[in-house]
Amino acid sequence: MKTILVSRGKQTLALLWLTGIALPGCLLFVQSVQGFYGDDAQEVARWFIGAVSPTGGLIVAALVADAGASRAKDLRVSGLVYRIALGVSVLYLLALWTLILYARAADGGLPQLAKDLGGWLNGLQGVVTLVLGVFFVRKSEPAASKNQQGA
Repeated sequence: MKTILVSRGKQTLALLWLTGIALPGCLLFVQSVQGFYGDDAQEVARWFIGAVSPTGGLIVAALVADAGASRAKDLRVSGLVYRIALGVSVLYLLALWTLILYARAADGGLPQLAKDLGGWLNGLQGVVTLVLGVFFVRKSEPAASKNQQGA
């Protein structure tokens, strides 16, 4: 089974997530400041923070915890686990972006669309957080140990 370095996978996923939530976060913030959402600005902010903070928090916490751990650099994880984590992350972030961008054309705008489709996004968020939790928190074997097992 092909494996990848956990540290490399974490860096890629963290970059994807931090970029994927920072850009729409900035867009929603600027729109809110400009009065685009009117009285619904706080509702939009609560929705967005709820949509990204569990997963974003998991990633940031794992990176902070790993910052002092030198062993994290030589751990390996299944390439399949990494690809699944990457795939569900891209799917979730695309769904989030689509919801935000489509909201301009939807009746009731983003607040109503978030209410109507929030259950779907929440379900997908649960899957994403579960998969990323396995990838970011799961203990893997050091690379040297893996090589000894194959011998």
